[in-house]
Amino acid sequence: MEFFNASESPYVGTATVSDPTSQAKISIYTGQIADVVASSAARTVLEADPVPGLVGQSVPTPHSSFFVDRSGDVAQYRMGLTPGLTVSPDGEVQDGLVMLGDRVLTADVVFTGQPFASDEEAKAWYWGAEGQALKALLMSFSYR
Repeated sequence: MEFFNASESPYVGTATVSDPTSQAKISIYTGQIADVVASSAARTVLEADPVPGLVGQSVPTPHSSFFVDRSGDVAQYRMGLTPGLTVSPDGEVQDGLVMLGDRVLTADVVFTGQPFASDEEAKAWYWGAEGQALKALLMSFSYR
C-alpha cells in the first residue's frame, strides 16, 4: 500500500493498494473535498454487503458493493464502498458519498478497460480468489 498526504494538508489523503506486480487494485481517498458525477444508466447490483466497521458511523450504512451500470451497449463494472445500497427499493439508482464525520471516504477497485464479457463472467471473478480478497479488504474498513 502506498499512502500520499498532499503536502501538509489535513484535507486530502490518498492510498493505492497494489498487487505484488505493482498493478493498482484499489484506490482510496479521504478528505474534506469531493464531488459526485452522476449519469443515467440501468444498474444491476451483483452483490452488496454492509461494512461492519462502518455501521453507525455514516447514514446510510456504507456497503461493499459490486455492480454494473449499462448505458446503451456499454457496461461499466464497479466495485467499492457505496453509501448504503446502490439501488433504492423503487429501483432508482443511488449515488453519493460516504461521510465519516467531516471527511469523505471513497474506495474503488481499479478496473481497466472492459474487464468482463458478461455478468456471469463478472460473478465468477467476484466469487473467485481475487474478487473475494478485494471484498475482504473493503469489508475491513472501520472508523473510530
